[in-house]
Amino acid sequence: MRRLLAPVSASCLLAAIQSFVVPTASADPPPASAFARLPQISNVVLSPGSTMLAWANHDQPSPVIETFNLAKQQKGPSFSIPVDLILAGVAFADDDMLLLELNKVQSIDYDFERKYVAARVIALDLSTGKARVLLAAGHYISLHTKIPHEIVMTGYEYLVTAHKDAIGSRLAGGRSDSGLVPGIFGVDTRSGKFRKIAQGNQYTIDWVVDADGNAAARADWYPGERTYRVLTKDSAGWRVIYERSDGRDLALWGVSADHQGILATGAMNSDRYSKAWILPIDGSAPRVLSEDPDGDITGIEFDPHTGAPLSVYHVAPGQYQWLDARLEQRSELLGRSFPGQTLDISPAPVDATKVLLQTQSSSHPPVWYVVDLARKSATPVGDAYPELIDVPMGETQRIDYPSRDGATIPAYLTLPPGTADRNLPLIVLVHGGPATHDDDLEFNWWVQFLATRGYAVLQPQFRGSTGFGEAHRIAGERQWGKRMQDDVTDGVRKLISDGIADAKRICIVGASYGGYAALAGAAFTPDLYACAVSIAGVSDLPLMIGHTEKMSSDESNSLAYWRRHIGPPDDPDVIAYSPARAASNVRVPILLIHGLDDIVVPPVQSQTMVRAMQAAGKEALYVEVPEGDHWLTTSTMRERMLEESGRFIARYIGRPSQGQ
Repeated sequence: MRRLLAPVSASCLLAAIQSFVVPTASADPPPASAFARLPQISNVVLSPGSTMLAWANHDQPSPVIETFNLAKQQKGPSFSIPVDLILAGVAFADDDMLLLELNKVQSIDYDFERKYVAARVIALDLSTGKARVLLAAGHYISLHTKIPHEIVMTGYEYLVTAHKDAIGSRLAGGRSDSGLVPGIFGVDTRSGKFRKIAQGNQYTIDWVVDADGNAAARADWYPGERTYRVLTKDSAGWRVIYERSDGRDLALWGVSADHQGILATGAMNSDRYSKAWILPIDGSAPRVLSEDPDGDITGIEFDPHTGAPLSVYHVAPGQYQWLDARLEQRSELLGRSFPGQTLDISPAPVDATKVLLQTQSSSHPPVWYVVDLARKSATPVGDAYPELIDVPMGETQRIDYPSRDGATIPAYLTLPPGTADRNLPLIVLVHGGPATHDDDLEFNWWVQFLATRGYAVLQPQFRGSTGFGEAHRIAGERQWGKRMQDDVTDGVRKLISDGIADAKRICIVGASYGGYAALAGAAFTPDLYACAVSIAGVSDLPLMIGHTEKMSSDESNSLAYWRRHIGPPDDPDVIAYSPARAASNVRVPILLIHGLDDIVVPPVQSQTMVRAMQAAGKEALYVEVPEGDHWLTTSTMRERMLEESGRFIARYIGRPSQGQ
């Protein structure tokens, strides 16, 4: 691992380019552990004054937060994180105060066991070495207010006046009757004292604060009415400035540069793609801040310490559009210095003398640098995957293929290094969500593990995926096992017809929704695949909806989501397209892997599929991972998954077809 010791100077940052070398062929690929370990360096952050650097080091089973004083060129304090906690975020509140977001899976026993994630924010004072928990629970949403050393956090208040006891009526006991009401609070990072800034209601889901830490806007979502509202706060109280009742919402990001509007992303009316919007605080019609004719805009970046908007994210090219010409020039300079790499420049003001930079590509793991713009120097901080330096990797490319109903389906295809693109064993790697955009042209440890084993990897962006327009996303609703699955199937058949994939050596693999798709592929297209691997996948749709009803109220966002995206549990199609209820159709071996700390898809979903397979006399292997969660956030869970699935896949599609 390259460590930051002293600046490395060179004109036009040429020294930085030298860190990228041409990989040489290797007889054997690295072990699964080299891909499965959490990035050795992650969560790299630069303090607002560019004097301190911090990152998470994952050399040991429990991560260590390390710091480095750039001004003095010496190591700063380090902090160990207990092994049972999950690091969710790192940020500097100021040059001396580091904030850690930590999560822990906990259980509550009522009439049944319920697992949930408890979140904590820890303030680490680098000048004294002391640590303090901020609020009982919550997340920081702003690192600055007009009060020194104060940040803004979300939290809950218990209000007796809002709570209604159940009195035997179906009207009581739901979300609207809860005494827990969300709010935002100004929190002193040194003393832990806090003040209430604003209070929402039981349906508030999002907040925006201005540069001074005042409540600028909030979003309320009423799932029963399918109504979404954005409100702003003034001297008269909360006032609605935007409302829709079509079951769709927006994502709020911050305050506009002129402080007269709220910046949001989403699609309105008949928009084909999601745009960046300005919602004027006077309630007038929304205005377009930025749009892309070829894809969605899904994010807006802000300076974390001033609140100034910096850029918007375009999915189609996979890059940010800068909102200031000077920031664009800075990005172009760095791009010329790191050709062929995707650059992630951490948010920094126009006049910053130092910036934090991450470089990567589909075949090059991430590397972090501190760039001194005045000196034109780049100092390496470290490599995310030091064991993979110089290892030949697969190249990922964006492709499109036609669906059976004439739609164009985008996808990502990775070919194994050093092979011709003909008659290859194929892994169909289906993303989770399903309404997400997890796949792109950046480095992917799971994809490269498979590619270095000689497999081509197809990542279909089936309808229901985000990033490719509203029509593409909405077309996936209530299409589990149907249109969404057909899109996956059509991609596989296209690679077979093109001669890229060996029709007898195809395995479908995925996690979460991808796990469902793997099981559905085995159950509903039993002649297409040679094996299937489901990680934390759903196997019984009515059972999943029933679990969500049990774990939350009838007014919950999660239940509304499942009903909207899957359908009612008594729908004949919902029942019919549950793989566990069609186990008799399966003709290929299935591997199921599930973490016992999964709070999204309970392990009973995999267990149900195993029992159904056994009852039908089919082959199924089930692996449970103690303390494994839904998101594969630990090296232990990742390594177990790669090792088990790697052996399983190799057994069934690792050998060439007969006659090849």
